[in-house]
Amino acid sequence: MGFSQGSLGSKTITLTKGPHALEVYFVYRGRTGSKMSFTLDNKIAAYPWPNNCNIIDIYKKKGSSISQPSISISGTATSNNSVKVAGVSTSYYSSSVSLYKTKESPDIYAIINGQKHFIASPASFNDYGYNWHDVKTVSWAILDKYPDARLVKLPDQNTIYFLYKRPDNKWLKISLNSPTVFVSYSDNYWGNVIEINKYDMDSYPDVKLIKIQGGEEIYYLEDNVRRLVSPEVFKAKGFNPAEVVEVNKIHMNSYKIGELLK
Repeated sequence: MGFSQGSLGSKTITLTKGPHALEVYFVYRGRTGSKMSFTLDNKIAAYPWPNNCNIIDIYKKKGSSISQPSISISGTATSNNSVKVAGVSTSYYSSSVSLYKTKESPDIYAIINGQKHFIASPASFNDYGYNWHDVKTVSWAILDKYPDARLVKLPDQNTIYFLYKRPDNKWLKISLNSPTVFVSYSDNYWGNVIEINKYDMDSYPDVKLIKIQGGEEIYYLEDNVRRLVSPEVFKAKGFNPAEVVEVNKIHMNSYKIGELLK
């Protein structure tokens, strides 16, 4: 929430969870010693405020001898271009309860909703606001007690993606493009969807090759259109059989049918 105080007393503004852009206007009428202060609640991460905050005069009477009011702004600055209200934390990503790694690997995992989520890079780690001192080294036996997080989304978008795991923490993502498609997979549970940052999301290439579970025909997927791929074209284009993923019939039928891939 934001807090302001003036001649009319104090005023509290409550914001919902998510990103917000705020504009603050201050009008003064010549009273000596006019002041304006704006203080952010500690549950709000604000950026670019207060660093690099610009106060712009909307109107100033010509020839006025009134001195500029004193202005103070306080809050927590981060590195983007909006204000985020995060409820009980300063992040609007899904909250983690632990950060784990093993002594055999530098890979770091966040434990979220009883699942382990691989953090793609140091930039991603820092964007979540994690502290490197909080990373604990555990055995593979402990880490493997947690299933991989497979359902992910960005906080400001509705699209949910399913992750297909490949070797060496390489993943492919495919959108579950409707609630019907989501629930058509019996293992999907809404409570397992986690909100991740763009660094991690961008590290997952999109699924390009799909087929029906147990089927033979392979389709090339692009812009929600599936195009049949012949064995000759598959070989000629150098497609990797390991990157063909299986989807169910409901999911397959959610895509429009395009021309044969050539």
